[in-house]
Amino acid sequence: MLPVAIIDSQKYFFDATSSLRPFDLLPLELLLCRGIVVKKDPYDWVTLASAKKASERSMVTVNIQGGGDISGTIQSVCSDYAALNFRTEQLKKKDNEMVRNVFNLDELIQIDSTKIFAKDSVDLPITINARFSSKAYTQNTEDKIYFNPHFIQKFTKSPFTEPTRKFPINFGHQREQTTVMYINFPEGYEVESCVADREIHPLKDIIGFSRRSAVEGNTIRITVKFGIKGLSFEPMYYEMITMLYADIIACMNDQIVLRKIRPKQPEPAAPEVKQQIQAEQPAASTVTPSAKKKSKK
Repeated sequence: MLPVAIIDSQKYFFDATSSLRPFDLLPLELLLCRGIVVKKDPYDWVTLASAKKASERSMVTVNIQGGGDISGTIQSVCSDYAALNFRTEQLKKKDNEMVRNVFNLDELIQIDSTKIFAKDSVDLPITINARFSSKAYTQNTEDKIYFNPHFIQKFTKSPFTEPTRKFPINFGHQREQTTVMYINFPEGYEVESCVADREIHPLKDIIGFSRRSAVEGNTIRITVKFGIKGLSFEPMYYEMITMLYADIIACMNDQIVLRKIRPKQPEPAAPEVKQQIQAEQPAASTVTPSAKKKSKK
């Protein structure tokens, strides 16, 4: 049984049975369930829903060295159901392990330090600051560096594995995930190929993924967004949603290639033009026949 408050004809349900969430954040297992509102007037059937969403906003700064070593920082804020998920599933683990699980970090990335704020303050978002590094994340050749730019929140497998589905897909609440990455690469390198911009929205703005990239000097900026605004989807949309996840996984396997800038070779000097100076010859004198006769006399 849940208490309900009606304000301006809008119903607000509350639950205070857990110390890990505020009373206005309903339990996940109750979302989209139907119930009866008990009151003096004729009862009402309602579907329990929450205006709260799982919101996660992250900023990642990565520095790549000439030899391919990387180091960087993560700053992330998890709100509402994202914070609840963190508190419910992660608080029994060590901080570094929590960060690795929350951000789905690659096993080649080492977490150097972690600070987590408001873990026990259920009315506040959780803020995570972490530092990381790796000597083996990139692949290097004599003049190129290859790496995957999705350092955090990389989709590696789909939550939907069955070929078909006969019952609705219930997400329960909306989801919003935004990650902005700043990748600084070393002087003497240039971007040979960057990840392509992508827009994957099979159901317009109800569920989808986007990625935008730009190169400014020696910094690559990549913005990734994933969102689910629909709470429930009928089985007819199952194939479309599974294809969305498959496309995102393929997209997140893209690589960036950095190329060492070769120094410009000096242009060869123009060949010297040897001027042949032709000596001037004196003009030959011409003697006419009449002149010869006169000379004989």
